[in-house]
Amino acid sequence: MAFQKTSSDAKYQSLITRRFYNRFNTKGEFYNELNLFKFDNKELVRPSFDTYFMRLAELAASRSNCMKKGNGAIIVKDNRIVSTGYNGTPFKTKNCNEGGCKRCNMNVGQGKDLDKCMCLHAEESAVMEAGRSKCMGATIYTTSFPCILCTKMIV
Repeated sequence: MAFQKTSSDAKYQSLITRRFYNRFNTKGEFYNELNLFKFDNKELVRPSFDTYFMRLAELAASRSNCMKKGNGAIIVKDNRIVSTGYNGTPFKTKNCNEGGCKRCNMNVGQGKDLDKCMCLHAEESAVMEAGRSKCMGATIYTTSFPCILCTKMIV
């Protein structure tokens, strides 16, 4: 199950915090700053689980070593993280960005010579890490639409 960020997420993302520091000279200036924060919007004070898990999927994508695109996936069951994954070369293999994947390093066009690609997809990595049995009945949060092979693995 994939969710997209809304423009309001980006707008208020920097406002999500548990601490407010008074860096103003007067109490009035501080209160004006606090009034900018919408305390009645629960999503801003404490993000929903969907928002939280999508942010974690985006964070997982930042670990990608693929030279083409960074993707992340989080598998969740009962609001608990079962597994995370990101795309790149398999465990204990030279990273893609260090020459590990010949296809990526040959700058092959999108959709061509896929049989030469060594990289795992984020969804594939997360399912492999958790094992199929732990994934049954779980939800996957992913930063991009899964390919047909990953879709078959997820379903």
